[in-house]
Amino acid sequence: MLKKIRTLLLVLSCVFYSLTPAANLNAQGQKESTSTEGPVRTWTTTDGRLFQATYVNTDGTRVALRPPNGKPIILALKMLCAEDQSFVQSKWTGAPPASLRLENTQSKLPPLVSPQKRVWPEKAIPEESALNVQQVPETDAFKGYLYRSKSFEFAAPEKLAGSVMKEVARTFEATRTLTQVLPWGIQPQPPPDFGYYRAKLYANRASYIQDGGPKNSSGAYFRSSKIFKIPFESLGLELRAKTWFKNPVYNNETIVHEVTHQMMDEFLPFLPIWMIEGTAEYTSMIPFHNGAFACNAHERGIREYVKNYQNLTHSFLLDTGSLTELLSLPAQAWHARGDNGSRDQARLYFSSCLLVYFFCHLDGDGHGTPFLQYLDQIREARDAWTSFYRNPEVHRNADGTVSYPARLSLPNQARSEVTGINLISILLANRGETEFKKQFSESFRKIGIR
Repeated sequence: MLKKIRTLLLVLSCVFYSLTPAANLNAQGQKESTSTEGPVRTWTTTDGRLFQATYVNTDGTRVALRPPNGKPIILALKMLCAEDQSFVQSKWTGAPPASLRLENTQSKLPPLVSPQKRVWPEKAIPEESALNVQQVPETDAFKGYLYRSKSFEFAAPEKLAGSVMKEVARTFEATRTLTQVLPWGIQPQPPPDFGYYRAKLYANRASYIQDGGPKNSSGAYFRSSKIFKIPFESLGLELRAKTWFKNPVYNNETIVHEVTHQMMDEFLPFLPIWMIEGTAEYTSMIPFHNGAFACNAHERGIREYVKNYQNLTHSFLLDTGSLTELLSLPAQAWHARGDNGSRDQARLYFSSCLLVYFFCHLDGDGHGTPFLQYLDQIREARDAWTSFYRNPEVHRNADGTVSYPARLSLPNQARSEVTGINLISILLANRGETEFKKQFSESFRKIGIR
């Protein structure tokens, strides 16, 4: 029964979207070293977080800093404390920076091979070194407990043992590894303004809901702040006496689902809602044991996923409604249907997962080639907007709008779900509802799902 409740909570979990840029910066937490560009100094953000980096240059409103042994990062000057702002302003001469153009300081991702040459992984296991969790000391401006693994920063209201945090981090880091090794071409990177993916933990559901967590969810990723919020109970943490312990057999589906959203953050504005939720459901149904995803056991995972859904809702596989309609369903209409009740919302998530699985493993050549080509088109749209925003003449306003000179033009593809919906033809390949649903149903029957 408990597993059913967790499953229901999972399908009710949600991701929040906003074009407003996040306003906080995570500390880098690097040891002091020297740099050919100058001495490494300690910087402080407006929310009291400390990190070390070398000053590179500034254009008067932004500053480029280089963490030890890392790529330069760009920060809005207002994100730094008054003392650091004064330091940067003392370096500003009013002339364009010559040593390093700010718009070119972001690290470049390696090129992807063609979809036909990409390999579906057998397993996804994070490096053990990624699980070396360190506690960050408090500052006057930040009170609480802050922990960092290789890629994640966890803010907790209570002290957690190192062994407990390591097990919590294991699922987070494993999910990041999974999204890296899948041939989707996501290539996740932490937000450059933060340096870490951020998670905020809550000792109880009441505090989670009070801080904006949806009432019918067990955890949620918020795009506006780029923070994954989750209560202790959804992490499998249990209080025994006065100490928190990690339940080793706890179902981690909520974590995997929401961290997948977090890893795909830059893709989300362009994707239709079924793809956003379907990809997160797909990763959460892959068998996960002892900190490793058995990617090659995806068929076993989808069978278990279907079984759990049918036991929960007493529905059948073919009870999915119009699939071609779902592919083009706007987010607003999706949420309106979900508001009709938990059964309708569960079917939306369920159908979306089946669609992603079908396109990845059952359609066409069975290699997911059209699906990968679709995501490549989404990536091109994302890259065009990233390049546009990096132009120093483009400014994001506090209200979420963008200001730019008239001689510049917006990228061709809209930065909205419209782009992803317009590209659905790549997946349908001229198939209408009747033909598509027939192939969809027959493909699942071949693997024993009816």
